[in-house]
Amino acid sequence: MITFTELFLLFVGLSSTIKFNIVGELYVPDIVSILIIPLFLPRIRFIKLRGAGGVLILFGALWLLNQMITDAYQLTQLSDLARGWAKIVFFFLNALGLALISAGRLRPLLFFLVGNAVAIVLQAAFFPTEFQQGGLDFNDGAWKFGYAPGLTTLAAIFGTSRLAFRLFGVWGESLPLLVLGIVNLAFNYRSMFGTAIAAVAFGLLKRAIDRSPRLRTKVTPIIFGALVAGGMLFAQTLMVVYGAAAGNGMLGIAAQEKYEAQSGGDLNLLQSGRMESLVSTRAIADSPILGHGSWARDVTYVAMLRDILESKGMNVSSFVIEDDLIPSHSYLLGAWVEAGVMGGVFWSAIEIVSLAALYRTLKVTDAPGTALAFILFLLIWATLFSPFGSSARFIVPAQIGCVLWILEELPNTRNRKT
Repeated sequence: MITFTELFLLFVGLSSTIKFNIVGELYVPDIVSILIIPLFLPRIRFIKLRGAGGVLILFGALWLLNQMITDAYQLTQLSDLARGWAKIVFFFLNALGLALISAGRLRPLLFFLVGNAVAIVLQAAFFPTEFQQGGLDFNDGAWKFGYAPGLTTLAAIFGTSRLAFRLFGVWGESLPLLVLGIVNLAFNYRSMFGTAIAAVAFGLLKRAIDRSPRLRTKVTPIIFGALVAGGMLFAQTLMVVYGAAAGNGMLGIAAQEKYEAQSGGDLNLLQSGRMESLVSTRAIADSPILGHGSWARDVTYVAMLRDILESKGMNVSSFVIEDDLIPSHSYLLGAWVEAGVMGGVFWSAIEIVSLAALYRTLKVTDAPGTALAFILFLLIWATLFSPFGSSARFIVPAQIGCVLWILEELPNTRNRKT
């Protein structure tokens, strides 16, 4: 039976694309968090300050402090300072709000993610943003920034339902996500395809381990590390296969043109798709302890990126310097560039606890392995390779909530249905 809390978070998720210009852009989840925190504050005693949750709270506070000291040192202009501080503050307010109202349970968080996924799909269909419009390119517009994240998330979570089991039997957990992964490949969304396939593979591995208790005892941290390394090698193999197929036109003209545009020069496919890291790492090296300030600006690094791409043999004729923001395209690198070392430490901790959560998922039986793996792989990938957009400040807290549920609550639910 669906509870009031789950319905409420589903509604909040469905409203998550609605925003208001109140002292900057505030989304519905931001406003809801501000309103519900005082109401649910008595529940704060249930928030565990030991273990992974306590570490993240400590590192998060140091991240904000590092940002404040950096902005004071760099004399960041007030408008950028306000946006930078608000980004971090609302990120943690949303995390606190979700933690209080979900009371450490997984299902309410999944209902929120379902609502958000539906909202993204509806937005792409009826009220597309600038990114979702994407000119005339459906693949790099509406699909990549709308339909793909929404529908793929829905497929992953649908696999946890009784309906999926009734329709597809034991394959119900994996089949919907596998289908959406293939659809993502057809629409040339490589990272979402890889994330979906990796989650399906993880789910199948977990099912095999669940059927063999002896096999579970052999999954040690070292073995898990070897599995992660093997997964990375498999991902590289997939990229090679993709490159061969796309380069030969087997995946369509659009995929071939995109592959040729990104594979020119001396950069590999991953670097050419995330070129900003070529200069964000240099910006970090230039100021590793204190960052460059909120909404860090320095046109030198933008020009440096153009020069690096040109030296690597890339076609830079269409590269236009439109603003002076230091390129980063990564939660981790962006936070380190703006705030300093503690921004990097916080997001590095997110990577570590996410991997720990994956390991814990393999060690227990009562957990929806495929859906949880998909959520965690999304978080791991975005931390390294995605910009921290406005929606991340409430989507990522829900994902981190799933991580903490695995690490802090899942061991206590081993003999109960999830």
